[in-house]
Amino acid sequence: MDLSFLKALRASVRLTLASLKRDSKRLHRATEDVFGRTYSLSTCQEAYARARGFRNWREAETILKRGGRDSSTPFWKIDSRTDAHETVFSSIVTAELEMTENGPVCFFGAQSDAIVPALCLWAESLSLAEIPGLLLVDTEAAALQDTSLWHAVIAMGLTGTFDEFRFIDARNDNIPLAFSTTAADWVRSLLYALPDEARAELTDSGFSALLERAIAASAAKRGEDDDQVFADTVESVLRSLCQKSPVFPTYLFKATDDTEVGSLRGDFDAYIERQRPDAVAQLADLGRLVGKKGMRLGRHLAQESVRRPTVVLYDAKQAASVVLASIVHSLYYWRYIGMELRYNDIYTRPVLFYSDTADPQVPQFIQQSGASHTCIVNGPARTYAQAWPESQAARSRFVYVDSGSFVYAGRRIAFKSEVAPVVAEPSRALAV
Repeated sequence: MDLSFLKALRASVRLTLASLKRDSKRLHRATEDVFGRTYSLSTCQEAYARARGFRNWREAETILKRGGRDSSTPFWKIDSRTDAHETVFSSIVTAELEMTENGPVCFFGAQSDAIVPALCLWAESLSLAEIPGLLLVDTEAAALQDTSLWHAVIAMGLTGTFDEFRFIDARNDNIPLAFSTTAADWVRSLLYALPDEARAELTDSGFSALLERAIAASAAKRGEDDDQVFADTVESVLRSLCQKSPVFPTYLFKATDDTEVGSLRGDFDAYIERQRPDAVAQLADLGRLVGKKGMRLGRHLAQESVRRPTVVLYDAKQAASVVLASIVHSLYYWRYIGMELRYNDIYTRPVLFYSDTADPQVPQFIQQSGASHTCIVNGPARTYAQAWPESQAARSRFVYVDSGSFVYAGRRIAFKSEVAPVVAEPSRALAV
């Protein structure tokens, strides 16, 4: 088939989708005059899709996008915006808000209001850079659709895009994915889910350093890559080191590098002299809870995260779910830390942290990361100020959101008040 014909066909499909969206918006604005009552944009979209021969709007959007999109363009690339999305986006451009390497953008205010500009900034950052990002949701709600974040997703017409994201509910057991990350990130994720006192004891006693080195050595023995250490390796090391009477992993004696084994043994002997059994017991309990999550069979998340955005739901009160959220965060954040990457213009992926809990806190794994290229939404300023370290607050940019407008750099900028909670349609609900 002639290549020019295929290009023309793709252009025609893109035009059809654009026309369908534009006509739906026009009908939406005119429903009061035409029908004597106001219908939602989603209803008008469904009507146009049926009129064009599709079963529903979702089918029309999916088929036309896949048929008309350049194969090199990611599915989260924004090529059309609803009126509400366009208004919020315009306000962000006016304020010159952007996600940078310098630190987080913190949105203060009621979560249902603050999530609107934060979500828009995050989604537009993904679209502009054409790289996947991470959405972390600290919630007790059963599904993302039960949060105010989803109301903003609907209002900005991003439901179709979210349908293709990877969803992980870290609160559940038997998660059908294979988790892997570096030894350092495994240890970091486990420690940041522990109470401050236990974390300090494990660090000061040298146990955390011993654990990281033992995991890395065990992974090498198993033939795993440095940046792809799997859960089984971590669990085997924890079982050896977290006993009441710690045991040096015997299989490491068979390593070919005697110098490395000797160095590890020296760290082990040094730790034995300053053991912290209570803190180690807490780590052992946490390790067992994390082990029950599965994390062995299924799609390899470390590979998928390179090309697909992820949404993680977790509960800060469930330490095991915090560990999983931190591991996923490492795949979008710590994996891209390094001066050699910066020299090649490779930065951490955009991260959006959202919490709708009664006492929202910024998780330790985000606080300690520096939170570059990160948006944070977790309630009023007074609550947030208590959770964010003063040393890092100097690197943050603060945005104060209040019912349809936000204040940034001494200027109040309004975004459309129509971006308000909307009831999600059953046909658009996601299985989380």
